[in-house]
Amino acid sequence: MATPFDRAAGADCAMWVADWVKAETGTDPAAALRGTYASAFGAARQIARFGGYEIMWRVCMAVAGFNTTRDPQNGDVGVVIDAAGNTVSAIRFDGQWAAKSEGGVVIEDFRMLVAWSLSRG
Repeated sequence: MATPFDRAAGADCAMWVADWVKAETGTDPAAALRGTYASAFGAARQIARFGGYEIMWRVCMAVAGFNTTRDPQNGDVGVVIDAAGNTVSAIRFDGQWAAKSEGGVVIEDFRMLVAWSLSRG
């Protein structure tokens, strides 16, 4: 959480959540994305390659074997719309969503677009 937002270092909202998933499950949903960008332009290019941010996450999480959920629990992950209207990835925490932003980690009741359960079984 304390690592500053830095795309070049792999510390943006996408990789922050992917790191969480990997730490919790041993599976890296962003393995195909790591090292493919180091700037906002590079990230935008990768997102466009998939056809959008939400689609990118849907593909990565499906390939990694995670199932969507309509009732995310603490520790599950999702794609949400933040207060500024941006589509970002986040971690479910106490009925809200934690998302990494350039100003730090923000925890709010963001609007969920899609979520995945990290439980396997």
